[in-house]
Amino acid sequence: MTENEWLRSENPATLLGFNRNYDKRLSLFAVACCRQVCHLIPDDVRRVIEYIERGIEGERFGKSFPSVREWLQRLASENNRYYDAVSAVECALSITKALQYRHFDLSRHDVIVLVHQTAEYAYAAAPSNSIRRCQANFIRDLYGNPFRRCHIDSSLLTWNSGTIPSIAQQIYDKRIMPSGRFDNSLMGILADALEDAGCDNADVLNHCRNEKTHIRGCWVVSSVLGKVYPAS
Repeated sequence: MTENEWLRSENPATLLGFNRNYDKRLSLFAVACCRQVCHLIPDDVRRVIEYIERGIEGERFGKSFPSVREWLQRLASENNRYYDAVSAVECALSITKALQYRHFDLSRHDVIVLVHQTAEYAYAAAPSNSIRRCQANFIRDLYGNPFRRCHIDSSLLTWNSGTIPSIAQQIYDKRIMPSGRFDNSLMGILADALEDAGCDNADVLNHCRNEKTHIRGCWVVSSVLGKVYPAS
């Protein structure tokens, strides 16, 4: 894959196939796909999405996991209306569990397959080109440009009494719900603050200012907040 293909592709499967990272960002992508279709599922299933997000943040699923997964599987099998959207959530749950516990009953290959299936289930629940386009943008938002790695200079984080991390934390905490997306106006404010602090990296500033979707795991916000995603 070339850099131009990475930046322009609207096929999430192609981008996932090129990605070699195996970490929590796979769960974040899966949850973002689930939130694309959360208007099609019952409130109880939406709460499972929140449960998954807490798992990504570090809360252990514990003994509740088997019953939650079995309930989702039963709901999907008994109600065709919810099958695809609920199946996406069940995939996201299993992905997150596998990334929490290395000894869980899924191999690395199995997890990658489930990530692809999550995106496909979301698309099947609400088929449109915009669904796939957004999924491709999710991946770029999470991983940035693998052909031109860049980072946030740590000196910027102390500028003006820590204004930049404060803005980033506000972005992270105050998502637009139920989509779970970041507020683009706040992303623009973050870009302005970074620029005022002396950041001249066009990749960083342009990413913040673009009007595409930003989600938890956004590489710029995560860099500012020091959120790292070590491989499992």
